[in-house]
Amino acid sequence: ETDNEGGRALYDRLGFAPHHAYHHYRAPEEPASEGSAPDSSAPVGDGAS
Repeated sequence: ETDNEGGRALYDRLGFAPHHAYHHYRAPEEPASEGSAPDSSAPVGDGAS
């Protein structure tokens, strides 16, 4: 968490250093065809099979 300056300063003083960063990914939204509502009952995949 880069927005927690106090926490990061504390861990820095204790000798900890960043090990890795992460980013949350999600599948791109498919464009809805004209005149149709999005199907909210369809499951959203995470790309893993």
